[in-house]
Amino acid sequence: MFMTQAVFKDADREPWQDPTRHNRMASLVGELLIATARVLIAESAHAAVLKAGARLDRKIGSRTAKVVAGMLLGLAAFILIPVFTGLVGL
Repeated sequence: MFMTQAVFKDADREPWQDPTRHNRMASLVGELLIATARVLIAESAHAAVLKAGARLDRKIGSRTAKVVAGMLLGLAAFILIPVFTGLVGL
């Protein structure tokens, strides 16, 4: 067996006939789509939290009530963020 035949044992096959080529392309596109979706979800969640925080800031009048509401929201975020990230698989 010649050296070129050993190195290029699948040389008679066309590139479009390689079954692993499509799997690699599909996994690459899938990873890009997942990353894009993750960024879009994170940006929209951040915007929603900022909008809700600004709305609560206008509605709550006293400083003590704002501190208590902030603590409750912080505690809820501390508990719920790991739960959501675990469910989504981030």
